[in-house]
Amino acid sequence: MSATVVAAFFCCALLASTPVKATDSTFHFETIETNDLGVSFSQTQMAIDSQGHAHVVYGKLVEGGMAVFYATNQKGSWEVKQIDGPFSSYSVSSFTPEAYIVIDSSSRISILYNIWQTPQGGNTYSSIKLATKQLDSTDDFSLSTVFPGQDTSVRSICLGPSDVLWMLFNNQTNFNYASKAPGGSWDVSTISIMKANDYGSRAIAVGSDGNPQIAAVNDSSSLQCKRQRLDHPAHTRILAYVGRTMA
Repeated sequence: MSATVVAAFFCCALLASTPVKATDSTFHFETIETNDLGVSFSQTQMAIDSQGHAHVVYGKLVEGGMAVFYATNQKGSWEVKQIDGPFSSYSVSSFTPEAYIVIDSSSRISILYNIWQTPQGGNTYSSIKLATKQLDSTDDFSLSTVFPGQDTSVRSICLGPSDVLWMLFNNQTNFNYASKAPGGSWDVSTISIMKANDYGSRAIAVGSDGNPQIAAVNDSSSLQCKRQRLDHPAHTRILAYVGRTMA
């Protein structure tokens, strides 16, 4: 969307005597892809680049288990790419991956996501992985494990000043937040008053002063209860994108 269109819409909204409301005619519906393998799609998140293109990350059930996928309409039509996975055999318990995406001012895409696995005869564990690439690069995403050997789960991410990447995550005991400057390493702090099993919905945001702020719902329920197993009846789901057309 051009700056002229944004400014014009903003001025019209200020001058209108009643709030500007979207109608069905101002939205369009596009199918990104379809899948018939039971719990087909999960944990959809989206970021918009400086040119107004959508970048979507989500979990998808494929042969062999759950995988993380990325889709964009940057070139006009939707292009879909598998980033990582599958993480475990479908015959072995597997959970849907939570995935989060941001795009910084240097057009770097950063995706943080959890992978859940239950090895044969073992306990379920989670690891956080990071996928990065430049917006216009034709290379594959660069993948890395954030905290190797630790049972951790990312719960929310955001960008702060100077394109610092922030995330809220938990281990077996507490919630923590971590920040990573471009090209740097993770700086981790523990939130001792937030126990891992006591909070449901969570979000992190960072102000212009560079200080993180966290919102969470204290529901006193186990995170284990919130994991979704792949044991639902097979049915078709459609992953879709709905965008508003600004005149």
